[in-house]
Amino acid sequence: MIVPRDINRITDGLGYPIDKKIKPLVQTLWDLGYETRQSCEGHLGRREGYPWVAIPNHPTISNLEQAIEEYNNTTSYTWSLIKHEFKKEKFIEYTLQPTIEEVIDWETKLQIYPLTKRDTDTPKPLNKVQLKAIHKTIPILSQYLIDYFKQHDIPTTPLLEFTTSISKQEIEKRQEKIRLERTISKPQEQKIKPLVQILLEYGYKPITFTEGKFNRGKSYPSVQLHDQENISFLNDTLLEYNNSHNQKWTLAGITYKIDEQKITAHELRPVTEMVNYFDTYIPTSPEQAERITKEKPVLLIPKPLNQEELEQAQNDLASLAEYIKNNLPNNTK
Repeated sequence: MIVPRDINRITDGLGYPIDKKIKPLVQTLWDLGYETRQSCEGHLGRREGYPWVAIPNHPTISNLEQAIEEYNNTTSYTWSLIKHEFKKEKFIEYTLQPTIEEVIDWETKLQIYPLTKRDTDTPKPLNKVQLKAIHKTIPILSQYLIDYFKQHDIPTTPLLEFTTSISKQEIEKRQEKIRLERTISKPQEQKIKPLVQILLEYGYKPITFTEGKFNRGKSYPSVQLHDQENISFLNDTLLEYNNSHNQKWTLAGITYKIDEQKITAHELRPVTEMVNYFDTYIPTSPEQAERITKEKPVLLIPKPLNQEELEQAQNDLASLAEYIKNNLPNNTK
């Protein structure tokens, strides 16, 4: 059956749902016939601390531009539709985002985000109050766009999708399988893939994994696993491995949120000292710096490995995978 595209059934390329607070705007764009490529509701302390939606070029994009321009005449929290031309790839894309006058030049950006492109400025991330105010405008902007297209008799062709009677659990299971297949098929992360494959063979469900990158992101090998009954068998096998090998590994409990739902998981990673994330964190605004100084927050994270430690852990991955394969009880499969 073909029905209008429903945002509650759609996930990104990795199988994760669209951010809750940006959903009304993405759904509205679909209903008006505009495809979207990516979106984010904006998160404090991250590189893009503001909501945005990436929209591929469309023959009627000027209608959307006009609607947003007129919407901006009704509010102090305005939005912009920014055009991007990718000459090498030969395509045009637009970003719908709040109007942010203040930008971070690339030299300052490098200090905050060392691995960013060196030739681009970026809007300054919003503080907590600004982000909360912008989030409140998203449903208002969404409704305004719908009303504008109706009032001006602008033809729309809502985006459609195929739907079936498959259960939600089966859909989620398929999405997870697709996400893992896509991740494993990538040429990156070759050093940790043998370990991931062994864990899959024994019925464990990886969420994400990385072989570790020196001085960027997670600087240690890691496999995050869903919580499940047989996780204790893997933990016992790691303890046995540590008794006979120099490189030590742990299965640490972690929690995080996806669409307001708290998820319990486990991270298989090297044993390392825990440090406070905020001791080395670079604030993105004076307000954030003042809050950190005042509140003195503590967020314990594994201490980043130096290059020698990282190489040692990576070189041990094959040995760990083989040990798990030979020593994990068969009844865990």
